[in-house]
This record gives sequence, structure tokens and C-alpha cells, in this order.
Amino acid sequence: MDYAALSAERLILACTQTEDTAAWEEFVRRFHRLIATVALRRREPVGRFFAAKRVDDLIQETYLKLCAGNFRILRSFKSQHPDAFYGYLKVGDG
Repeated sequence: MDYAALSAERLILACTQTEDTAAWEEFVRRFHRLIATVALRRREPVGRFFAAKRVDDLIQETYLKLCAGNFRILRSFKSQHPDAFYGYLKVGDG
């Protein structure tokens, strides 16, 4: 399957309903930069080393939240428009 060609909504379904690692690889390829950018903006102002470590922790926490409870957040997400998941990542608790 060509996961890169799927909409965000269909990709999320593939991630939550299949065990195909290629779906998750596409998820990370597509959303990691946004997740990292949001984490960078949310970090506390501390020393350079600790700031980088904190950003890494926030990124990891985001992925853990998205996967928790058998992907509860991803399964319950309802798209209102094609790019809704991008907006959700920017402001949501995911």
C-alpha cells in the first residue's frame, strides 16, 4: 500500500487498524516535524543541553499519548476538514 498517497484521516485509520509498520513510518515522516516544532515552542527556558533533552521528552510524550489506550486519541479523532489533524497536533493535548 502507498501510505504516502493517503489523506491524514485514512493514514490514521491505517495506523490504528493494521499492524503494518509502513503506515507508522509514514505517520512519523508526515507529522514528526510538526510534533517537534510544537514541542520546541512548549519547552521551558533552561540551559541548551536541558532544553534539547526536554524537547526530546515532549516529542516522546506526544507519541506516547497518541498511542495510549490502544490509540484512543487517534481512534476518537474526527476530521472536520482535510487538514484538521495538523491543527489538532498544533493545539491539542495529543
